[in-house]
Amino acid sequence: MAISIRVEKITPDLAQRYLKLNRSNRKIRPSLIARYAAMLERGEWRSTHQGIAFGDDGFLYDGQHRLTAVVQTGMTVEMAVAR
Repeated sequence: MAISIRVEKITPDLAQRYLKLNRSNRKIRPSLIARYAAMLERGEWRSTHQGIAFGDDGFLYDGQHRLTAVVQTGMTVEMAVAR
């Protein structure tokens, strides 16, 4: 299957929906979430190739910390989404 990547506006509600698809990521690191949340709140967040990724099975494979920071701050950001 080909990988498709597009930039999406990730709202807190969408981030919560995406996090429900999290089945096999590593343990949450609160310090990383705090770092991302602080970047968002200071306006330092930049879209890069590091966004979020879903596998062929539809589950979230990468991006749980970024998504959790979006939920925590209540802010909407643009991120690359790979499927």
